Amino acid sequence: MRKTLILSLLGVAILTVGCQDKKKKVSVDCPKEDKIVEVIKKFSPDADITIEKVQQLDNLNLCEVQFRLGIRPAIFYVNEDLSLLFPSVIDRATGENLAMKSINERNKIIPQKILKKFDDYVTFTEGKGDKFVYFITDANCEECKKAYETLKSWADKNNVKIKIIIRPMDQHPNSYRIAAAVLCDKKSFNDLLNNYDSKNTCEEGIKKLNDTLKFIDEKMLMFNMNNPIIISEKGKFLTKPEITEQDLKWLME
Repeated sequence: MRKTLILSLLGVAILTVGCQDKKKKVSVDCPKEDKIVEVIKKFSPDADITIEKVQQLDNLNLCEVQFRLGIRPAIFYVNEDLSLLFPSVIDRATGENLAMKSINERNKIIPQKILKKFDDYVTFTEGKGDKFVYFITDANCEECKKAYETLKSWADKNNVKIKIIIRPMDQHPNSYRIAAAVLCDKKSFNDLLNNYDSKNTCEEGIKKLNDTLKFIDEKMLMFNMNNPIIISEKGKFLTKPEITEQDLKWLME
């Protein structure tokens, strides 16, 4: 149920509003950001919420709220006292869905304000360079290993640092256990790639993994994105299982 509510906030049109007479001036006092966040938390209490813009919708008695649930761009339209909320508005003159237009324009890049939060969950760093990418991966993941081989070769040639975030996924057998053993035994990323498994666990390692899972899946709302995920320092990202050097070149442009 909660994921359904989240998806409705991400722009599913459940109500349309026609345009008013553009000759008639309308003035609206848009609600404060903290009040808006309180409303969003009723729908998505666990997600990280970032308000990007609050502005009056073109000569209407509604305010447009551009925000993010985790990395996902979202939008809704509200009246002054937040008693009404519309996930979508259709421009009657053009038939254009204004919500989806905004979301599509903002869906290509993760803003820096959000991106820097990923640093707290980096476990390993490979390579050197002024530029960097985040590589979200886990153990016992063949697609991740292949992607890393391509990424590492390209990064070494282009002086790009790789910041590695370990995110165990259920579809990869023993992924969590292997990751815990690597962390608790203070092993390297290469050990994780080779599925090191002493079956050792420790409180610190378990906390690191659980905090990372909560951040990626719940706070950033990336629960339906499979590993590997590569994010550039500019906020562009790749989620495809097979990557090429051309993909990586695009990522850094």
